[in-house]
Amino acid sequence: MGFFSSKKRVTVASTTIKLVQDTPDTLSNAVLSAIITGREIVPDIIASSLGGLSMKAKSMYNYARDHYTYGLPNGSVEVPLVPNTVIALVIQDIIGVPVTLNYSVLDICDPTYFAYQHMADNLGWDYQTNICSTHPDGATVEFDSAIFLANDNIEITFTGTTNKTIFTVAGLDTSATYYHVGYFILSQGTSVLNHFFYKADSNTYPQLNIRIRSTTSPYYPIVPIRQDNEDMTDISKENTDLYKTSLKTLKYLGLDFLQIGAGIQANPDVDDIDHAYVIMGVHLQSDEPTSIEYLHEYFKHLGVVEYSNKDRFDHWIANESLGTPPRTTIRIHEANYDSRIGFNYVNVTRVTGSIGAIGTVSRTNVIRDTVKVTLFSGQRYEYEDSQTIFRKQISATVYEQVLVHGPYHVSYIYKSHTVETSLAESLEADEDDFIIPLHKGVAESLGLSKHNRLMFDAMRLVVNSYEVTKVRWYQTSLFSSLIQVLALAITVYSGGSLAGITASIASIGVVVQSIMLNIIKSQIYQIAADFIVDKVGVEFSFLVSLLSTVTGLASNSTSIFSSAVKGAPFAIDALGTANAILSSINKSVLGDFQSIQDELAEFTEESTLAQKELDELSDELNNDFGVDPLDLVEARPIIDSYETPSNYYYRTIHVGNVGVRMLDSISLYVDTALQLPTDKTII
Repeated sequence: MGFFSSKKRVTVASTTIKLVQDTPDTLSNAVLSAIITGREIVPDIIASSLGGLSMKAKSMYNYARDHYTYGLPNGSVEVPLVPNTVIALVIQDIIGVPVTLNYSVLDICDPTYFAYQHMADNLGWDYQTNICSTHPDGATVEFDSAIFLANDNIEITFTGTTNKTIFTVAGLDTSATYYHVGYFILSQGTSVLNHFFYKADSNTYPQLNIRIRSTTSPYYPIVPIRQDNEDMTDISKENTDLYKTSLKTLKYLGLDFLQIGAGIQANPDVDDIDHAYVIMGVHLQSDEPTSIEYLHEYFKHLGVVEYSNKDRFDHWIANESLGTPPRTTIRIHEANYDSRIGFNYVNVTRVTGSIGAIGTVSRTNVIRDTVKVTLFSGQRYEYEDSQTIFRKQISATVYEQVLVHGPYHVSYIYKSHTVETSLAESLEADEDDFIIPLHKGVAESLGLSKHNRLMFDAMRLVVNSYEVTKVRWYQTSLFSSLIQVLALAITVYSGGSLAGITASIASIGVVVQSIMLNIIKSQIYQIAADFIVDKVGVEFSFLVSLLSTVTGLASNSTSIFSSAVKGAPFAIDALGTANAILSSINKSVLGDFQSIQDELAEFTEESTLAQKELDELSDELNNDFGVDPLDLVEARPIIDSYETPSNYYYRTIHVGNVGVRMLDSISLYVDTALQLPTDKTII
């Protein structure tokens, strides 16, 4: 599965959770604290900024770079530079005869193209008809699809047979970028399609190298909480370097390594969680203004430093119909974490106009259908044509615009199995995979205050699962069955269609038929009622029930509506509906009440433990020395507006000043030495 393959999610899932749900207003909090405690506001604001997450993130980055077991994550940028003419010349040099290309796809290793070669070599596959003429199950079997299995074998599915073909390609790296090329030998015409594969970073043919830029990583460390189904926070690992350095790395940001691990372990489905990592990144669709500004600056940075640009993409559109578009790929990986962000180009422009006050930022998404490029016999690849546009007001009359064309995100969960997210998918309410990594240099360029806010939005937990797929409620078999039942209910009341049901059961007698119909209708009532209560809520459902009851009681055994309304329900049906809805409401309320009871019990237990901890801390603070611990933390100034300058000087310099008392003891030595002891004087 790659950037240009069909978008399928194969037995894997990925989700991202913000570790801090609400971003605090640290500036307002610093001002309020200064006012309450009587301190000066400006120093408190400075202290808050210097002691905020920005400086802590800098310390974490430096520690991870020098001491963390995994160090900083590997970050690289891949930019393809090779035209199809060069690819054709390389193949020509290899086989010794001129060739012409049929297609050239530079992408993450895709099993489909390897399947083409295997079928052509072993099953008589014809690229023009898509038929495998020598397939054991017949000469009409056609190729359908190919996927990687867990062991990196390739499985081919066909139409015309249920049997599948599994084969292995020696030395294949399923997570690497490959050239997938189909070509014809010029002297043989186009009857035989030949295949050429080349791993882009192997350096066997330097002229096919793509530019891979990898320097000192500008990205923050990635800390595994769970890896390969193993709890990395388990006490049995406390003596390992990874455990110790992970604990300290997260501690810089105030994150509790052990607490996060315990939270994951408490999940009843923890066995389904293969990997969990703490990362620093923001969602492409974040609503936090500081995060939007970061995204603006980050993609602007990529647009300036990377080769892929609008002119080059437009040139490809006009001249390179056989190959995939030029595309920049940002890859962040560490241990088993592997995430990639791709885009066709970034275009940075300045526009005369206003989107608000100076510093205002905005984001606009333009969703377009993917562009499909047909190769042969209906086979095709596709690339993203949507775009997200960031704008930032930089003066009263000019704003800066950063257009990201074709953004795409791929998370590698297990070997070649991925979760792929397009720009359109990133807008879905439950979609949280499209995470843009936090670039240290870009983040710090926002300034201390904004960087502090950004870090609250950037601390995230990524959870990856293998053999678990995301299935929304409307994709479940239960919903499909419900739709069928509701369709049956509509058919029953459609007038005339009832004969289709009664005909099928007429042979078992009128009485049994009536009983069965009543049973069917009662089940329809109950399932439909459960659906209504679940989707529209208790309050609205109660109104529907009340209306059904009133209309049912106000009518007789004939239709409650005008006879001109074909198929309107009878009074007994209205009452049946009302009864079913009330039953569903009762179940819903009881379920909610039970949930509240469970939450109350959990809260009571937690509050008891918390109170016990507070009592223990209070006991530790209690002492018999008459000292207020708060006085040791903060000295409150004594302000007396009626005090004379002389008294103020004496009070602040002499009273309680041990040094002055020591000097006085010299001049008073004779008097003290000649003083006779009294009853209260201890000799």
